[in-house]
Amino acid sequence: MNDVHVRIRSFLHTKQCPCAFGEIAEGVCLDAATLRVELHTLCREGFIEEIGEDSFVCLHEADQKIAPRVAENGIVHA
Repeated sequence: MNDVHVRIRSFLHTKQCPCAFGEIAEGVCLDAATLRVELHTLCREGFIEEIGEDSFVCLHEADQKIAPRVAENGIVHA
C-alpha cells in the first residue's frame, strides 16, 4: 500500500471511547495501514466491534453506528 495519509478522529489518538468519533483531530495524520491497526486495537480493547470490512460500531453507544471507510485515496468516510 502506498504511503497515503488520512486525517483521523481524535479518539484514535487519545484511546478514548469512540462515541466522540465526530471531531476530526486537526493536524493528526496516519497512513491507511496504521489507521487499520489502530481500529483493530480498539476492537481488541473492547471499545468498538467490527461489523464488516473496515466498518465498526461503538459498543458503548449501540444505537450510534460508526462506519469509517478507508478509501484508496486515504480519506476516512464516516
